[in-house]
Amino acid sequence: MLSLKRRERHVSMMRKLKKKTLLWKMQIPQGRYALIADNHGFFDVYEETVREVLDKHDDLKGIFHLGDMMGTGSTIEDCINCLRFTIEKRIIAIRGNHCRNLLNCDTKHKYSQKTQEFNKELYQSLKGETDLYERFLKFPDKIETNSFHLVHSSFYKPYYSSNGYNNELCLTYNLVPKPVFASHEHKFQMLIKSGISIKKVDLELNKDILINQPCIISVPTMNYSKERHKFTHGYLILTVLDNYNLLIRAYHLDKIFAKERPETNMGQHHIHDIEIKDVVWD
Repeated sequence: MLSLKRRERHVSMMRKLKKKTLLWKMQIPQGRYALIADNHGFFDVYEETVREVLDKHDDLKGIFHLGDMMGTGSTIEDCINCLRFTIEKRIIAIRGNHCRNLLNCDTKHKYSQKTQEFNKELYQSLKGETDLYERFLKFPDKIETNSFHLVHSSFYKPYYSSNGYNNELCLTYNLVPKPVFASHEHKFQMLIKSGISIKKVDLELNKDILINQPCIISVPTMNYSKERHKFTHGYLILTVLDNYNLLIRAYHLDKIFAKERPETNMGQHHIHDIEIKDVVWD
């Protein structure tokens, strides 16, 4: 009987995790961090990007994935491998709209029938990987650190505000207290308050940029889409300085991802554990 009660509590918790918006609050030290996003289920793109990040930046304290790890266009196996790789490499990931659609809790977007069918099949396969599934359910929708915030798209009430507070309004009404990094736009650009209006600025790759005021920065995408010219492909290195200043530099990904890749020593790299100060349900 006790076993049945435990199972009922477990099922109840899983349902709540699927529906709720999860906010993590984290205390992180000064140093360098990598921000990556939007591989959309393509495991080779994800693995190659992380390899490049670790090979070129061996002093990183952590890697954050800003969402849309899953997605149609890839395979069920690759999507599950993306999740397994994230956990094995201790990459801290948040959920994007495609991740939430997989859990049937994205009410903002319209998805094609093909996407819905793929996600239903992926969901059933993922449930068969019990440990991966339970970890995936606990991925947050937003991370707040002592120096910056991370979301996939909507700052005010992830994931996507239902009360009309878009990111531009959040900046206008001073609801953005710290720099926010998002990824949904797939383009390296910045929203910043300019007087009583909002200014959108396209940022340059391979250039150090000091961030010392509240703004919303859209990071590059890992995924190479058919419309490459519309997006910025790469990753972002974020340096947390003293006095809560940030230094960012985005790097371009310009390579063809092959199916057969040579053996690497990627497993020798160590990403430091990041202290999670507390976890708060929103």
